[in-house]
Amino acid sequence: MLNVARKNKWGVLSERYAVPVLITLLKTENPKISDLTPKLGSYNTIENLLFDMEESGLVVLNKVTKPHKTTYVLLTDRGERVAKILCAADETARSD
Repeated sequence: MLNVARKNKWGVLSERYAVPVLITLLKTENPKISDLTPKLGSYNTIENLLFDMEESGLVVLNKVTKPHKTTYVLLTDRGERVAKILCAADETARSD
């Protein structure tokens, strides 16, 4: 499978949904991939984006199989710093 981040010269942050995903992860406690999909896109789209973000060092995907299969998404320290900057930029852009 060709990694999306490798074919985009601008990097993972320019991918569709990257900014809202990072901001949502920053604001959500113990987020799962399934928490992101209702607002942001299909499960496969978000999962592929998160694989690219993991490769870029922004998130860690923690797969749990019991009691049922789910994947938790954790921001790394680097991912949290980036998400805070994006969140501040978003708030600035929305202010009067």
